[in-house]
Amino acid sequence: ASIVASDPLRIDRVAIRAEPGAAGGRLHLEATVSNGRSAPARVRIRAEIEDAAGRPAGSFPSAEVELAAGTGGKLEVEAAIAGARPWSPASPALYRARTLLIEGDAPVDAVSTRFGFRKVEVEGSRILLNGEPIFLVGFNRHEDSPRTGMAVDLEMARSDFAAMKAMGCNYVRLCHYPHHPGELDLCDELGLAV
Repeated sequence: ASIVASDPLRIDRVAIRAEPGAAGGRLHLEATVSNGRSAPARVRIRAEIEDAAGRPAGSFPSAEVELAAGTGGKLEVEAAIAGARPWSPASPALYRARTLLIEGDAPVDAVSTRFGFRKVEVEGSRILLNGEPIFLVGFNRHEDSPRTGMAVDLEMARSDFAAMKAMGCNYVRLCHYPHHPGELDLCDELGLAV
């Protein structure tokens, strides 16, 4: 567990949709922001993207908006990322978006998010990942552990997911309740569709 202290002007959530394309990938990033201050604020976001090796892949600003005191809003960035590698179970290429909330010229908050470029579609009875058919092989996994019981244990989750990959799996079904977001991040990292 953790406690996060932030400015009352802050990023609440970042959502990313990233799909591969012919020359790289398309990125749509949406930041939900709140102005908990007692005065209006003029803000924008900037998405700084790093590739799978940690090299800069682009920096993309949004338009500036004014948020009244005690309100919130959404700021968006659309960008083309040249040479982006698609994510797949065989090649789980992950990128990182550092989303900065900027007032004037000063960042007041930042959120870091890992993501992959991928597109899932259904064509008849086939599932396509990045335009190619994928046959899903995997297991169901409950969020339980001998150490923590029915509570999150990311070390045990990593061990379970790595064992699934070693057995040739490319996906995991997480049970019928919300799992810790760290488990989804581990699956992205190891190359397991969820």
